[in-house]
Amino acid sequence: MRQWIPLARVVREHGLTKGDTSYLKCDLLQVGGLSFTATKSVAFSAQMDGPTYEELPLSEPVKPLGGKWGEAKAVIIPIHKNRKWTRGEWISLPREAFPRLEGSEIYLCDLMGRALSHALDVPPTHVVIGIEDRSKGRKESISLIVRDGRSKKTFEVPLRGVDWSLSTDDLLVLPSLADWSELA
Repeated sequence: MRQWIPLARVVREHGLTKGDTSYLKCDLLQVGGLSFTATKSVAFSAQMDGPTYEELPLSEPVKPLGGKWGEAKAVIIPIHKNRKWTRGEWISLPREAFPRLEGSEIYLCDLMGRALSHALDVPPTHVVIGIEDRSKGRKESISLIVRDGRSKKTFEVPLRGVDWSLSTDDLLVLPSLADWSELA
């Protein structure tokens, strides 16, 4: 299980530098951004799962962009103006910033980066690159955004189609994956 939870990606600088602080516009992977409301630091990494993270303390709170907290599509993150940043860098929070889960519950963001296949014994060629949650809390309206590793096509598949009894920590099994891939 990942120790840093990826929540956003750097897009560009936002507004003017104030004193020693620059501001980055970062697109959220899922609408909301509530996890950022009380955070005191964020981690930057070039790849979703590290392998290295640079944890930076925040000089002021993260601000929602494109709506209030719970509806935001992006956030403004304050960083020291001398810190070099790259478009596409991953912004993550430590797992401890999230409430503990019971039993087999998972956070949707834990699905990010997981390989996807239509059967357990077939090598995966797809990867989860995002989550689209139109549900307002209803599980049946959540989709995984998937990229085909061969054709580089991106498409959505319903989360409800995942066979959790066959899936592992590294692999999600979606029996109807080929059908969704052909529709893309």
